[in-house]
Amino acid sequence: MLRFFLVLSLFILTSNCSLTSGTALLGPIFTVATSGSIYQASLSYSSSQFINNLKKEYEDKTKKIKDKSIEMIDTIDDKFKIPPIQLSLNVENVEISQINEPEPLP
Repeated sequence: MLRFFLVLSLFILTSNCSLTSGTALLGPIFTVATSGSIYQASLSYSSSQFINNLKKEYEDKTKKIKDKSIEMIDTIDDKFKIPPIQLSLNVENVEISQINEPEPLP
């Protein structure tokens, strides 16, 4: 019997590390068992759900802000990498000629 409780407690402890916890109602069950109040158990459950939702929203918002700031930094870096365009004309052959001015008439 002791071995069964030991295996059961180890299973509960290791299953809490997974993504989908099968022991979500374990806290309110302990609250009902110790205090005997269902109201207190429902308050315990709802407050834990509220805290989990806040934590998830906070993580989502910080991830969005981080992604947006990285995107802005990348666009600023791209703008500084591209040099400004300078127009120039390349002339290969230059021909020098004499200018013939007509003589003025007297």
